[in-house]
Amino acid sequence: MWNLLVVDVAIGKAYTSVAFKASSDDVAKRVENLPMFVNAITTVTQGKFTPQKVEYLYY
Repeated sequence: MWNLLVVDVAIGKAYTSVAFKASSDDVAKRVENLPMFVNAITTVTQGKFTPQKVEYLYY
């Protein structure tokens, strides 16, 4: 099951980076204090928007 989540997280981070034309870390910093915006964009993109910093690697 974790392998499926790794793929979903990777796709979401890539989607977010491309949509904002910035690294996922930069996007995470921009939206840090905008939880309602994050919820709205996540809903509109059907969960593809993933503004998260890389904390650790999944294996």
